[in-house]
Amino acid sequence: MTLSVEWLALGVSLLGVVLSSALAYLVYTSGRRSQLAEASRSLGNLYDKMMDFRAEHPEVLSLSRSWTVACFERIYRQDEPRDREWAQYYTYAELCCGFVNGVLEAKESGLLRKGLFEKHYKRLVTLILTEHYPYLMSASQDKYLSKYIVDFLAKRAAEEWDWAEMHRVLPGPNELPLLSNSSRQTT
Repeated sequence: MTLSVEWLALGVSLLGVVLSSALAYLVYTSGRRSQLAEASRSLGNLYDKMMDFRAEHPEVLSLSRSWTVACFERIYRQDEPRDREWAQYYTYAELCCGFVNGVLEAKESGLLRKGLFEKHYKRLVTLILTEHYPYLMSASQDKYLSKYIVDFLAKRAAEEWDWAEMHRVLPGPNELPLLSNSSRQTT
């Protein structure tokens, strides 16, 4: 009888271990899903802030084409109305950098699925950084830009993305290319 009690105790112990492991796994996966959802919400909020700012100040995209290092002085001086526009552009560029940093940090932390990054966010981040390339280069890259952005710029350059040239050839408002049949989506 002692032997069967020992086997029963061992069985109960093993069952406890299995149930505890299963419960721990469920808690982990639930927590992970919560982290992924929170990261997605956070990126959506950052993107919404960018779009709201751009809707309120549509001139920021045209300003991105003519940013120079001298614009830094103008945003601090603000002697002329044009200086205020540069301050608004600077604010928008920083919102964009915040979004890009959020995306790249989420990717590095494993909070962004690789497929989602490769098929969506990588292109969006590339577009945003291309639009603001003159600002990024004037921000003393290694001193003021985040390591996430510096590394992304270098990685894409190694993939033969010519940031300066791609910024130069960005289409203006009257130069948008037509979508090819293969890139059109049907609903």
